[in-house]
Amino acid sequence: MSTIRAEVNYRCPVVVLNVNFLMKKRILVYAALMATVVGMRAQVAFKDADLFKINEIANAGKNADSGRLFAKSVKSYDGGKIDIIVRYSGSAALDEVEARGGEIISLVGTRTAIVRVAASDAVAVAASKGVTGAALSAKLKRVNDNALPMSNVDAVHSGTGIPRAFDGSDVVVGLFDIGVDPNHINFKDADGNNRIKTVFYYPGMVAVPEIMDTPGEISTFTADTRSDSHGTHVLGIMAGSFVDKSDPSAPDYRGVAPGSEIVVACGEGYNVQILDALERIGKYAADQGKPCVMNLSFGDNMGPHDGSDEFTEAINDIAEKYNAAIFLAVGNERTDKSYLVKTLSDDDPTLRTLVLKGSEIQSTTVQASSNVEIWTEDGTPFSVSLDIISRTKPDEVLYSLQIPEKRSCYVSQGDLIDDVIDTRRADLIKSGTKFHELYSSSFMGGVAGVDIYNKRYNAQLTMHLESRTSANANRYFVRINVTGQPGKTIFMYANNDYMNFGARYIPGLDEPDGNGSNSNMASGPNTIAVGSYVSNNYNTTLYEKGTVGDLSYFSSFGPTLYGRELPDICAPGQVIISSRNSDLSSSYYAYYPAVYSYRDPSTRKVYDWTICAGTSQATPHAAGIAALWLQANPDLSFADIRNMAQETAAPGGTATPGWGGGKIDALAGIKKAMGLSGISGVTAGDAGEIRIGADGKGSFDIFSAAGDALTVSVYSLQGAEVMRVEGDGAGMNVSTASLPAGIYVMQVKGANASKSLKISNY
Repeated sequence: MSTIRAEVNYRCPVVVLNVNFLMKKRILVYAALMATVVGMRAQVAFKDADLFKINEIANAGKNADSGRLFAKSVKSYDGGKIDIIVRYSGSAALDEVEARGGEIISLVGTRTAIVRVAASDAVAVAASKGVTGAALSAKLKRVNDNALPMSNVDAVHSGTGIPRAFDGSDVVVGLFDIGVDPNHINFKDADGNNRIKTVFYYPGMVAVPEIMDTPGEISTFTADTRSDSHGTHVLGIMAGSFVDKSDPSAPDYRGVAPGSEIVVACGEGYNVQILDALERIGKYAADQGKPCVMNLSFGDNMGPHDGSDEFTEAINDIAEKYNAAIFLAVGNERTDKSYLVKTLSDDDPTLRTLVLKGSEIQSTTVQASSNVEIWTEDGTPFSVSLDIISRTKPDEVLYSLQIPEKRSCYVSQGDLIDDVIDTRRADLIKSGTKFHELYSSSFMGGVAGVDIYNKRYNAQLTMHLESRTSANANRYFVRINVTGQPGKTIFMYANNDYMNFGARYIPGLDEPDGNGSNSNMASGPNTIAVGSYVSNNYNTTLYEKGTVGDLSYFSSFGPTLYGRELPDICAPGQVIISSRNSDLSSSYYAYYPAVYSYRDPSTRKVYDWTICAGTSQATPHAAGIAALWLQANPDLSFADIRNMAQETAAPGGTATPGWGGGKIDALAGIKKAMGLSGISGVTAGDAGEIRIGADGKGSFDIFSAAGDALTVSVYSLQGAEVMRVEGDGAGMNVSTASLPAGIYVMQVKGANASKSLKISNY
């Protein structure tokens, strides 16, 4: 029997199943798998709970009560056959399993099989020589359905507590990402049509994309890379729409806005590509006359973190130009040690920290290799020195380099610096210091001054530090000292792959605590930064175990200028199941293990779903919620959406810093978007002499206690009058059913009073 095998590695934060697919029969192995046994014990015993269920199935039909308690919760196939999970030690064991009546349905990993067997033969099959374990299959909890209820997305999808259900229809959602498979079944509508309308593909480093904007062109495009699935996973969270409706027990891994219109851009992720893509997505939505949500599960940690650098500013310009809600991941660097934020005081006017090795440096002699940016909140100067100290005598400065203003200064051993900076524009110290004695092929230095654009004082440092010996690399260190005016805050950032900060148990030095780890590109005024909290509790080698409802251990946080703290909001991001790149190379399956697979019966193509965790996963969840809100009220601005997200959020689960506005609440937000507080079904209030009652279906009973004749005007949110009704008595009934769906303002005027309120016409 030939099989198509979907390889899976167990390195993942969920119970991962390796599913084989028979050529003629699809087996969904994700939940309610079965087992068998009669009332006897075997060499390999099932758990008692399994035995109860197995016996009920085996005895079904022998008495009236059989199956009443346990078996009804376990599905069986014709003839009382069920599935069991068998762990085996070799192929001979599988031969014996088959000899005892078991049918091998699929091989899972390297030592597990799914076996179909009659309930009465289950114990005998489990007793086969070489079988080292057996269990009745149990329906696993669907993992993505945790995220949707936790943010009340499921209530919005079902229309619970609101006039109607929402799925993001008539809203354009777009993203730039890597590893995007635009032909995954997760992006098709109920008729099998691709909901992705345009693909912008950026090969290599180019900023001009190849454009596919017809179904035929998109259908021939494979993923932009076979080595990543990030984009397919992210897009599935935001807008995935597939569920196997032919199987009532199939898991529902749909995304937040399954009815939205999709535009995707993909490539390596250069900033120029991202900007070009955002512009094109914004223009597409504008041409369609539809509101737009964009997702960027990317980040950068270097920069002023105030939106003033060119890249971040351009993103914010695009948001304003197209009134697009652009969601960005706040970052996964909370536990990294390359960021420091400190407010100076009279008692402690200096930030002091050591330069330490980053995570990507494997050499025993290289200490660090990175740029460092140091900023304060305004133009107030500070001084920076780079000191060489020893761990044994940290108070003794062996060498000190003062960072000057206007013109760079470096101390350099060897010619490596020539490959890094333009030495014609710098003063060089090339010999005669302790630095030259301790380091080889190294340099350090920089320049300070006021940034010409944001007018903030800053220092830009660059260094590559390679000790002459491994012993020296653990004995002598560079200490950064930043001394400034008390009351001012110092922000310091480095490349976390190649440099960390810390104290090495030396008293008086500053240690990073995660503050300042927020993404620079998410710090602009017109975008929404998203952090992550735990929606599923898994313990694997890929992700640390978390407590459901708590902030994710990796979720970054930190300040921007003017009192804004990032993230703006948090969403479920640890751990999420979503679609996997169908073109992914098997070499990368360990990083994206398949936890659910579906074979399309019409094409026989297999589609997989996988797990990931990060603010990359939380961000599209929040972006999808914004699409729901925009469907309910297309006139919301990006500022409205951010404000609404924070105003209606549920409180954070703990006092841990980094919650921002709290946990995003799709239902509370959509109620605010629809103005439901003003159409509660009774009068909008008793102040004044006009009373308005609503039945929730577009019919309003309006009454003037003073007996005035009334005039009712209905306005769009842009201020255009779309309906006027004049009454000739104290009471009247007005119906708005003829108006297009949307949010309106109703104004009722009489001779002695007037009243206005928002109404929802759905």
